[in-house]
Amino acid sequence: MRETTTASPDHRPPLLSSQDAGWNAIFLEHYRQPAQEISETNLTCYLINIYLGEPIEVERWMNGRLFKDCRVKGDILIAPPGVCPKIRRQQEGEFLVLRLEPRLVAHAVQELVEPEQLKIIRHFRIRDPLIHQIGLNLKTELETNAVSSYLYAESAAHLLSIHLVRRYSEFSLTPRNYADGLSPCKLRRVIEFIHDNLAGNLSLAKIAREAGMSQYYFSRLFKQSIGVSVYQYVMQCRMERAMQLLQHNELMIADIARLVGFADQSHFTRQFKRLVGTTPLKFRNQ
Repeated sequence: MRETTTASPDHRPPLLSSQDAGWNAIFLEHYRQPAQEISETNLTCYLINIYLGEPIEVERWMNGRLFKDCRVKGDILIAPPGVCPKIRRQQEGEFLVLRLEPRLVAHAVQELVEPEQLKIIRHFRIRDPLIHQIGLNLKTELETNAVSSYLYAESAAHLLSIHLVRRYSEFSLTPRNYADGLSPCKLRRVIEFIHDNLAGNLSLAKIAREAGMSQYYFSRLFKQSIGVSVYQYVMQCRMERAMQLLQHNELMIADIARLVGFADQSHFTRQFKRLVGTTPLKFRNQ
């Protein structure tokens, strides 16, 4: 999902990358780059740049004209697929780069707008607390749980896609009312599916498919029914299963971590302490 660019010879590799994390259709990199010039680029995906560093001067060329501005922490650039102009940074800068594949965005919003009508407007310097927080959350998830972060990344990518279309497309989209939630039958089937597959790779797409719905509507109807997001509910279920296993058998904690869907014991321990308030070992010995 990386774009081909022409940059200065001292271009540095990313400090952090989701390249090997198994994320689907979303890609994250964390950079700290020197002053450099990036030539005009033909983007094949949606690109979001979240600036994290000290103020820097930025120049860009569009239609033969030079534009200058100053980027500060929290500034966000949004670029849809297509030509991205030449940009020059005058000082070292730190930033997150998020890329979303067009198929992900189109699928996420298929019930809001026809794919051929979908057009995100380019923005070079905006403030958006939701996008900023999603970027930081994805960075933290990748740093602490690179192997098992796919469900979180998938849910965040879905939310980000919907937000981009609602906030930055050419169309004014009216949110649908979700007052009734999922039907009791579908909710029961989905909950049983989640509990039966806690040890496996539970993705939003798989769970929505079990309900026979698109991810867009399923996510909202599920939260309306349960009160929390799909990701939060799955994490709660995994913690409840873990507590049962810790109380009633002598399995190794590493084995319990795998049985409730965690790739390694360290991440399981961090999440357990965050949600339960103590470590798995202390919980077992209570």
